[in-house]
Amino acid sequence: AGAGNLNVTIKDSSQLSTFDYTVTFSDKTDPNKITVLRSDGKAMGTFDMSATPPPTLDGFTLALDGKGTMAFGDSFK
Repeated sequence: AGAGNLNVTIKDSSQLSTFDYTVTFSDKTDPNKITVLRSDGKAMGTFDMSATPPPTLDGFTLALDGKGTMAFGDSFK
């Protein structure tokens, strides 16, 4: 397991939903790649956490805190 934290920032409250999300670091060769799955089963896509600006989904952004690294298989819900 890695030692980093994932920050969530609300960008547009009108786009927020009632779904939960699971964010998984899913690429063995690139620790910046994540996949996001919504609780209704919808795959939200694969995103690069090193991208600028950070990925935006359903009115919120995801960003690493820069204080640690993630490892393949790390997951946040």
